[in-house]
Amino acid sequence: MVRILMKLVALMVMLAACKGGSRAEPKPGSAAPPGTMAPLDICNIGLGALDKTTCDAPDSANNLQRVQQAFRGILDTIQNTQPPDPRPLQMMCAQVFLAMQRDVEKLHCTTGITGDQHAAIAAALEAWYAQRTPVSPTGDQASDAVIAKIAAVRDHMCACTDMACLERVDKELDTLGSLPANAPAQATQLGRALLEDVGRCESKIRNAAGS
Repeated sequence: MVRILMKLVALMVMLAACKGGSRAEPKPGSAAPPGTMAPLDICNIGLGALDKTTCDAPDSANNLQRVQQAFRGILDTIQNTQPPDPRPLQMMCAQVFLAMQRDVEKLHCTTGITGDQHAAIAAALEAWYAQRTPVSPTGDQASDAVIAKIAAVRDHMCACTDMACLERVDKELDTLGSLPANAPAQATQLGRALLEDVGRCESKIRNAAGS
C-alpha cells in the first residue's frame, strides 16, 4: 500500500511542478491570503491523528511506527512542493491518510482523529472526486478531435465502479494519441485538466478497492 501511495505522490508532485512555473505559492498548511477562507489542512490533521494513535496490543507498536514514518515521509514530499493550487496535494494527503487509517485499524489501533475531522476530510475528498472539467471547442479542429477522445475516456473512467472496469478503460488511454505540436494553449490546458479528471476518478476506484 505504501509503495503505491508513494508512486501517486510522485505523480502529483510532477504535475505540480509542471503547473508551478516561477510563482511562489504557499505550501500545504500555510496561511491563506487575506480575505480568503483557509483550506482544510488535511496533511497536518492526518499527521497529528497518527501521532495520537493508541493500540490495544503492545506488539503493534513497531508496525504503527512504520506507518507513521511512511506518512511523515509523504508529508515531507508534499510540503516541499509549491504548487499554484495546493488542493491536489491536500487531497493526496486525504487519500494517503484514509488508506493508512485502514491499515492502522487492522493493527487494532485507533487514530486520534475526531469524528468531525474525519467527516470533513471525507466530504472534501468526495467533492474533489466529483469535479468534472467542462469541455468547449478550442477552434482548432485537430486538437478538438483529440480533446473529444480524452473527454470520452474521462467519462468512461468516471462511470466505473470497480477494478475490472478501470482496467478496461486504462487500455483506452493508450489509443488517445497526442495533441498537435502547434495546439493552442487552451487545448493543452484542457487536455491536462481532463486527464486530471481521469486520475481523480481512477484514484476513487482504487482507494475504494484498497489497491
